[in-house]
Formats: sequence, structure tokens, C-alpha cells
Amino acid sequence: MPELSSAVRAAQLELHKRRANLPSKRGSSDPNKDLKHANSHQTAVSQLPPHLGWGTQKLTTHLRKNQEDPSQPEPTSFDRQLIQPTIDATPATPKQIKHYPSLGLHAIQQKTVPHYQVWLSCRLLDGQGQGWLDMKAIRHQLTAPESPYRLFGWRRLRQLLHQGNGRFWTWSQHQNRLWLYGAAKIGQHLGCSKLTGVPVYLPLSALTQGIGHFKAHLYTAYHSGRQVNNPISRQTLEQLTAVPERTQRHYEKQTRIKVKPNLAIGAAYSPENIEQQSWQRGGAVFKFSDKNGRFGKKAATYLAWQLPNSYIGPHKQAAYGQQRQINHQLTDLVREGAQGNGENKIVRTYFDHGKDAYKAQTTECAVYWPAGDSKNHSLWHIASH
Repeated sequence: MPELSSAVRAAQLELHKRRANLPSKRGSSDPNKDLKHANSHQTAVSQLPPHLGWGTQKLTTHLRKNQEDPSQPEPTSFDRQLIQPTIDATPATPKQIKHYPSLGLHAIQQKTVPHYQVWLSCRLLDGQGQGWLDMKAIRHQLTAPESPYRLFGWRRLRQLLHQGNGRFWTWSQHQNRLWLYGAAKIGQHLGCSKLTGVPVYLPLSALTQGIGHFKAHLYTAYHSGRQVNNPISRQTLEQLTAVPERTQRHYEKQTRIKVKPNLAIGAAYSPENIEQQSWQRGGAVFKFSDKNGRFGKKAATYLAWQLPNSYIGPHKQAAYGQQRQINHQLTDLVREGAQGNGENKIVRTYFDHGKDAYKAQTTECAVYWPAGDSKNHSLWHIASH
């Protein structure tokens, strides 16, 4: 044990001597060593290619400020694009905007289409969804001749901003900002009690090619957002959209909507059935020959008449998103008896299956279900008592 204790004591003394010879933590014992380290860092930076950066423009400029050589030529525009970091690039504004067809139809009924056009354009410009826009940016984007989002002149825009203040947005003169309302608030002011159908995407051209072109897209967006393209009459469309029949045809031609005729197949062709159907339908009955035997024997003849057309809209359908939440908000905002809440109900006459059609048949009007589809038209069965 005494020999072991003396060996440990000698090792401890040697350890203390080595610790005493180590440099201090607060400062280097060799100043030249720090200078050599700094010079080596600058040498490493100077040897890197000039197009490399460190994620931010400020840090890159600071580290390369000692590399500037007056003898080198000025960098070209292509070199500046390489040096410029990608994180400073602003995201591109989308070329389409999500639209709820019900809001567009109520905007037509309330004669506030220009205000709704400005609101949709501002939502398009607000790509980050922050809910507000700077007035200088709005004026430049919506009124400048060179802007791809130009709607009209500043005088007209200022007039619409004043008229829509408190209904579509809040114009803060102090902050010089336009605070945009949400879809539920817009629906409340337009008298829309519920968003029906599927949301669609309106292209940028629908907003920027004039108020008439925008109205045409609001009308045809109703057809694009329908879940099932059942036949629908011109009178019903006028009741739902507040667009006259002649204007409907003009809008459909302008937006290149697809119109498909529908034919109803009735009873067998006979003098008695012709007289009965002609009395009910005013002579619009004609003879239909079933060459392929789809409804019975081949080459059998039936009574047929034309039903209202079906329409296929030109817009792409969007996801429902927050439509259910918006409808819950509208239920709380729009009270019974409010403007637009007492909408006329449309009697359903077209069903997907014959069983549902027979259950819903009444003596007041006929009900139909699909009998087949072809390239030029669609065929429908009629439920008879």
C-alpha cells in the first residue's frame, strides 16, 4: 500500500504540472495563432466560386466584401440572378379564384355584380389569405393599364369602394387598408341563406374582360356547380338566376356552355294515346321508333316529346372546403324573414331511379327517371299512374 500511494501521488503531481502549462480559456496564449486562423478563413472564402451564397443576401455580401477586385468586370444580369437567393422571390399570384355560385346569383339579383367583382379580385390578389390589402397595391393592380388584373379606372374603383364599404369590405382611411369580409358575411348582405351546389374556379379572364363577360360566368357557374345535370327549364332558370331567357342564351354562347336535349318516352304509339297526350302537351308529341329494342320489341313505336335541356358548365369544380362552416354561419346571421330568405321552392320532377320517381309522382305534374344516354340527346322514362 505505501508503494501504491507514492505512485498515485506522483501521477497527481504530473497532472497538475500539465494543467498549469495549458493556455487560458479566456484568451489565447498565442495571438499569432488566432491571426493565422482568421487568414485561413478568408482564404477559404476567397477560393469558393462567386455564385455561392449563404442563404441570405446580407450575410453573403458581408463575407465577400473583402473579395471585390476593381479589375474584374461588372456582373451581368444573368450573374445577378444566380447570386440573388431564391427565398427573396415573391410568389406568383394565382390565375383562378374559388367562387361559390350561390353568391354570384344573389349578386345578380341584388344588382351588386361590380362590387362582387372587386371583392373577388381582391381575394385573388390576397394570395396569403391575410384578409386585408394595401390601398396603393389595390389601385395599381386593378386600375393600372399595364396590370394583368385591371378592371377599370381609378374613378370607377373609388366609387365602388365607397358603395361597398360595410357590405363587402371595410375601408380604413387611417390605415390606408381594405379589410375584406368573409364569404358568410357577404352572403348575409346579399340575402343568401345557404350555399348550394359545388364551388367552382373562375379564370382570371372572367374578371378582367368586362362586366358583361363576368355576369355570363356568374350565370354559367350555376350549371358548373350542379351536382347532377338534370333537365331544367328556361322559366325555372330565370326564377333561380334572375336572368331572362334571351340573356341566358347569350351567356351560354359567350361562355361556350354545352347544351344537351332531353326526350321523354311515353306510351305505345296509337291513335288513342296520341289524342290524350296531344291534349295534355299541346301538340308537341311525335313518333319515336325504338330500332334497337331498348324499351321493348325491336322497331316498336312510342309517343315522345321534348323535355327541357341539360347544361354542362365550362368551369372546373373545386373542393367544398369550408362550405359547411359557412352555411352554419349563415344560419346564425340570416334570420327568418330577412331579404332573400323566403326563396321560392322548386318542385322536383327528375329522379335518378324509377322507384323514387313512382314514390314522388302526383296528379299535378309528371315525374321522370333516366332511360339512356346517347351522343346527341338523353332519354327519360315517365312515371304513369
